[in-house]
Amino acid sequence: MDIEKAKTVSIDDRFPYLEYLTPGLDAISNLPSPRLIKTHLPLKLLPKDINKAKVIYVARNPKDTAVSYYHFCKLLKTFSGEFDFFLKLFVNHKVGYAPWWQHVLDFWNIKDDPNVLFITYEDMCEDMEGNIRKIADFLGKNLSDKDVKYIEHHCSFDNMKNNAQVNYEWMRHLGVWDNKDKNNSHIRKGKIGEWRLYFNKETNYQINRMVAHKLNASGLTFKYDKDGAETTDQGDGSEKQTAKDST
Repeated sequence: MDIEKAKTVSIDDRFPYLEYLTPGLDAISNLPSPRLIKTHLPLKLLPKDINKAKVIYVARNPKDTAVSYYHFCKLLKTFSGEFDFFLKLFVNHKVGYAPWWQHVLDFWNIKDDPNVLFITYEDMCEDMEGNIRKIADFLGKNLSDKDVKYIEHHCSFDNMKNNAQVNYEWMRHLGVWDNKDKNNSHIRKGKIGEWRLYFNKETNYQINRMVAHKLNASGLTFKYDKDGAETTDQGDGSEKQTAKDST
């Protein structure tokens, strides 16, 4: 474990994207094993021998995903419209890496593979320590309690937002990002339930209907709020809030 390296070396150098032009597949192939590689690609576009690797898949509820994706596209200056229009694109598979439901469901369907760990953004937000231990166990790493606390502190939202090696602020200086809104950044909020500030009855219906039609039969559910309420999507696209047992 080298936390200091994580503070001084770019995350893309330590943890390159599979699909990006840089550093490229040849450079990734030459990395020493064990290699860390990240990707947004759907399962069907990954190499066939992906089953030989340890795969950690992080899913997020579609409402907060749409909000985060909207801000990211605005930051990159690839979208300049309003959220309601972006959501229509999201639901109709007109954004990158779409459709969302298929992307998530394909990995959910292989979650019982011993080389696959399926976790959610919401669970990480609410139980960082537990998920650190889960990931360490999955990777066969032994961590002391001190190690876990150290990683938990390092991975806190404030630390990540202020870490120049992970927040991609260098893209702002290159002019890649939109500099009009100084409050918009790659690491933005890190919260559950921000979608409630953006969704109206119609946009909420669109997402609920998609989830009901595509995910209900799978048994995969998401947490949509931090307050302990879990949203159950109904077949008609509406939603029902149920309080979770806190004991």
